[in-house]
Amino acid sequence: MKFNKKDLKTGMKVIARNRNVGVVLLGVEHKYGKEKDCILFNGNFNWHTLNQYTENLKYRGYRDEDIVEVFTPEHPYVIGKVFNKDFDTSNNEYVSI
Repeated sequence: MKFNKKDLKTGMKVIARNRNVGVVLLGVEHKYGKEKDCILFNGNFNWHTLNQYTENLKYRGYRDEDIVEVFTPEHPYVIGKVFNKDFDTSNNEYVSI
């Protein structure tokens, strides 16, 4: 399936080319600007707003930040596990899209 930015939903797990794992958050209120849609990455808690990505999920800055894999959770409880330092990115609690 060809996956585009408009297909992303809150709770989806994404993996960047540099293997950082993140979760999509849409409609998040915050004080750092008007962009409410973002991806929060594990590790150093890096985040990018979705307007930093092209429609084909290419990052407008560094190629290493391109989204190369997208997964949907089997159940909402697994979303928080993305931020666990022991999170296994190969687990089957997320389904590849």
